[in-house]
Amino acid sequence: MIGWATSRWVATRLLRQPAFWALAVVIGALWPTVASLSPMGLTTSSGTPPAVLYEVAFLSMLAGHGLAMSMAAKLEWFVKPLPLVRRAVFCLAASTAATALLLAAALCLPALLSTPSPPLWALALTHLHLAALSLVLIQLPIPPGLRAFALIFGAWILPAIGTAVPNLGPVISSIFDAGSYLGLGRISSGISPAVLLPIIGLGLAAWLLEPPTAPAKSGPVQARAK
Repeated sequence: MIGWATSRWVATRLLRQPAFWALAVVIGALWPTVASLSPMGLTTSSGTPPAVLYEVAFLSMLAGHGLAMSMAAKLEWFVKPLPLVRRAVFCLAASTAATALLLAAALCLPALLSTPSPPLWALALTHLHLAALSLVLIQLPIPPGLRAFALIFGAWILPAIGTAVPNLGPVISSIFDAGSYLGLGRISSGISPAVLLPIIGLGLAAWLLEPPTAPAKSGPVQARAK
């Protein structure tokens, strides 16, 4: 029940904000702009139009999760006391609603033009990875207003930096790189169970960071009347 109510609340709030519509227009125009200018050498992208679409899809999902975390920060008083499972459902429902709206803006025109879109399993795993990382960030002592920026840094910037770090770089990238599933979707039509390990690891980290529940205190024992 909390999942449906959260998704409805997020979608309603976003669709009433002109800034969200402006963001959706920018995301929707990003792919045709880059795809049309790249053959003329007017952009820094060297990818084909389908490859550019994968990058736009990742950016739209990252933006959706960032919006969901920003909105959840306004309900910190409600989200933080929730049990871990209900908090995870809340975060997943909020991010699903925001991400679905931005993905629709990003993939609508390519679908009409019959451009190959990212496979559903790659989108789903990217979404779950970002949701698991968001849940870990909620458990950490980070100011609520900065969690969206921490998510963007952890899922996008940190893996790029990690590739230049010897030894630990590949480990960091494999744990935090949420876009790796879309990269895998370009070259493979299926997945192996091993690609689920980062998601499972982040979920386990969120569970380990959950503070212990204080035992309920029993009321004072009344003396039996003689």
